[in-house]
Amino acid sequence: MTDADSNEQSGRLTRLVASIVLVPTVPLLLASVAALALFYTSPDRFSALLARLPGDDLIRSVLVFAPATLFAIVVLAVLYALDRPVADDAPALVKPAPGGRPSWSAGRVASWALLAPGLPLLVISVGLWLFSFIAPGRFALLLEPLPGDAYLRLGLRAAPWALLAVVLPAAAFLMLSRRAQDGPVSRPMDPSRPIRWGVALTLLASLPLLALSLAALGVFLFDPSRFQDLLAHLTQEAFLRLALVFSPAVLLSLVLLAVLFLFFSRPRPEAVRVEVLPAEPTLAARRQTIAVWVLTGGLAGSAVVALGLLGVALYLVAR
Repeated sequence: MTDADSNEQSGRLTRLVASIVLVPTVPLLLASVAALALFYTSPDRFSALLARLPGDDLIRSVLVFAPATLFAIVVLAVLYALDRPVADDAPALVKPAPGGRPSWSAGRVASWALLAPGLPLLVISVGLWLFSFIAPGRFALLLEPLPGDAYLRLGLRAAPWALLAVVLPAAAFLMLSRRAQDGPVSRPMDPSRPIRWGVALTLLASLPLLALSLAALGVFLFDPSRFQDLLAHLTQEAFLRLALVFSPAVLLSLVLLAVLFLFFSRPRPEAVRVEVLPAEPTLAARRQTIAVWVLTGGLAGSAVVALGLLGVALYLVAR
């Protein structure tokens, strides 16, 4: 068997695994979104539905569900980061544009200057908004000593959207600036380039969440009394709200990563070819670019929510 055949079989196996992952994940994602929507639109009906499930069973379900889902996310993200697959219609190598690496223009410097503080502030603002949803009573106590309570609440609600309006253009400019400087002979946008940002953010959020969920599961199994002491910092409603936000965020990451392997993954070609591509992108290339940006945005958004949840969970348990 040649290396090309081996790579082809490996690619087929990876796509098969991604397809299998999608089978239970998509219904679970839809169910979690429906549960969150029902919680928002009809809290009484949601409480009546939840009353059929004992609290201990709910905790056990979440403690088993969280590590399993996060482990699948980490595995897929690591595989994607290591493989760095390319599109099926993209060339393996193209003729490099003259001039080498892009210069540090004023636009790139300004974009990095906005992105460096903007991303942490976005995570913090999303975490505060999640805190106000998960534990509204404790959030109110946190804001009570501060002046202008009502204005602070309005500001915290608007902060994620305002920071998103700053971070998104800066990130898009950085991703597209090198392609613009390469000139018309460069290759079309490699799907792995922007998605790599989303995958990196996904790993950044999933790894500590996986460690935290495994630690919680271990304490629950081997030291139940200590777990009850830790759970005393959380009300059952706060734990439920935390699970309601956690489930859609991590399941969406898992679905998007599986979709990446299905549609943007294939074995790297063994032969290296050099070609000059047309300046105008084809309709298929435009569609692929749109899909790449949608997937990247979904991964990045899920990662930001997961990082915010991580901060909220650590604060609620520690305080």
